[in-house]
Amino acid sequence: MNKSNHLPTRSIPPFWSVPGRFPAYPFRGESLTMLIGLSLAQVLTLAPFIGWIIGLLLLGAAYKYAFTILRETAHGRLDPPGGALDAPDSLLLQFVAVQLLGIAAVMLTAVLVSPAASLWVLLGFALIQPGITLSLAMDESLAAALNPVTWVALLSRLGWPYLALVVLLFAFQFSAAWAADALTGTLPGLLAEVASQAWFLWGLFATFHLMGYVLYQYHEALGFEPRMHEFDAQRPKGRDQQLIVDAEQLIDAGQPQAAVVLLREASRERALGFDVHDLYRRLLRQHGSADERLSHGRQLVNQMMVEGQIRPALGLLRECLDLDPAFAPMQPEHGTRLAEQASIMGQSALARDLLAALRAAYPKDPLRPHWALLEAQVLVERLGRDSDARAVLNEALPLCEDADLRARLEALLLAIPADGGR
Repeated sequence: MNKSNHLPTRSIPPFWSVPGRFPAYPFRGESLTMLIGLSLAQVLTLAPFIGWIIGLLLLGAAYKYAFTILRETAHGRLDPPGGALDAPDSLLLQFVAVQLLGIAAVMLTAVLVSPAASLWVLLGFALIQPGITLSLAMDESLAAALNPVTWVALLSRLGWPYLALVVLLFAFQFSAAWAADALTGTLPGLLAEVASQAWFLWGLFATFHLMGYVLYQYHEALGFEPRMHEFDAQRPKGRDQQLIVDAEQLIDAGQPQAAVVLLREASRERALGFDVHDLYRRLLRQHGSADERLSHGRQLVNQMMVEGQIRPALGLLRECLDLDPAFAPMQPEHGTRLAEQASIMGQSALARDLLAALRAAYPKDPLRPHWALLEAQVLVERLGRDSDARAVLNEALPLCEDADLRARLEALLLAIPADGGR
């Protein structure tokens, strides 16, 4: 397993001072393994009938790993991530939605105005796309990413480095496209398919690593806290560092399961630093069961909430809910705070999933009617699912003993149109 390459906040080299790390990144460690595997798998797309389905699945896996690279880099972990595709599916779907909206805008402009005007729209989309991608990586909110206020804020906080980022991203993507086209014209059939896919993946992984590095470099200006920094000032490192060394020695000796046991036992004895939890979680993704990952996730969410680390707790919560839709935090009060924060940050699907899980996990908790109200508000106001909201409210009303809360439940129920959405 790769060791973390963590740089303290004040010693992060500017991205323009380390240009060589980005083109070299796809050829290192797990990133190279993923590049080779996905490139070789490209030959399966030539299969009759199902080739296009395989192609879509491979493209989805490539972008999922690319977003994993972006998020890991943004959080200060500068080595390629392991084989686990940790970026949530919702993030990938939001990114696809952005691309489709951009394509639709260019095509509509070409039809309704002129082809020349559509080129300006394409240029504008190319300028704002890195900002949209960075916003999605930070907040996982499509609404926030598409808000022009977000683009202006990014430009104002980053300044000229944002334009430099756009130029570098274009250079990577152009180089990859040019190389893929040249190989297609010179190499025979299957070999050309594999080689052109490899160049595409090289450009994809390099550009997403670059965007993640920019987010890491400017995290203070953007109000983003890398997970590698969050606990640095809160806990002595001696025992944690020794624990990491011991675990990595076991991993290097080909005993990852023993490292899992070591970290599991340590987590039961005392509160661990985030560096240890990060290593433990990486091991569980590759060598642990879903139940182990969920158990550790529940413990870590609780620790994050106790220490006031709400944003990283939301990211971990999304991962756990993707593993098990019934996942709920240890403390119902923590779940309430996380759901409210997710709603405020525009992560409506996360808020809804969490509230549904809380209602199922704690059926007799006094907060249950309050969760139902929050869930119904998200369903109606953000997701357009009126009938689902109506069902949640009708289920909660008989359980609500608080007169004021009951009045709010009834008022929301009356406000939902009878012929509302699904």
